[in-house]
Amino acid sequence: MLRKIAQPAGTRDTRPIAQDLKAVSDITGLPWLYSDFKAGDIVVHDPYVVHASLDCNTDAMRLSTDLRFVAASERTDPRWQNAWRGDDGY
Repeated sequence: MLRKIAQPAGTRDTRPIAQDLKAVSDITGLPWLYSDFKAGDIVVHDPYVVHASLDCNTDAMRLSTDLRFVAASERTDPRWQNAWRGDDGY
């Protein structure tokens, strides 16, 4: 299922987002880039980078964290001010 990215009023953004990574690649004509990460590696990217990961098929633990920084003078997104829940939709 493809859906549009949330966007500010008055703008038009037609980039697709889907759980089907191949469909996103086919529609955009762009390949997914990947690397072979090792335990202890850290990945840092721009907040506008669409990213994904494959399922972990081993007994190894995968830990993920989300750090966001914003200038004190900027308004923060209220969605990120609540504790995370597995069913919160984000």
